[in-house]
Amino acid sequence: MKFDLIYLIPVLFFLGACGSPETETEEQEEEISIEQNYEEDVPDPAHTARNALDYYGAYEGIVPCEDCDNMLMRINLFEDDTYRLRRTFLGVSDDVHEDTGDFVWDDAGFKITFENIDPPNQFFVAEYSLILLDKDGERVKDENGEPYYLARRR
Repeated sequence: MKFDLIYLIPVLFFLGACGSPETETEEQEEEISIEQNYEEDVPDPAHTARNALDYYGAYEGIVPCEDCDNMLMRINLFEDDTYRLRRTFLGVSDDVHEDTGDFVWDDAGFKITFENIDPPNQFFVAEYSLILLDKDGERVKDENGEPYYLARRR
């Protein structure tokens, strides 16, 4: 009996079309960052800063200050949801003001607030940085419209 290629072509076409739709969907999905979820107001309880980022550690940055030139902030976030905040008011004094206490998360799992201190005491937790927030929970921006970051120290 002679084997004809004409019969093989439809069989191969049929087998190729029977791929798993789940695999194709997974390959086509784009990964959305935590910050994009927050900015687009997309609730995704599985991917919040609180449960998806390794945010414990030390952060440092210069932020604006009402009563001084700028303020150097050094923050340590600990695994038991406590903090240590050290502030140096640049242009006023070289003294370091230290506060410690608990921090709490907002319901969405993106912002933290340091309890028992005056603002600025709120931050958006991003990957490898904290973004300074005002008393209303909005990002504090410089004259160029860029937010103030405290970078994670390694």
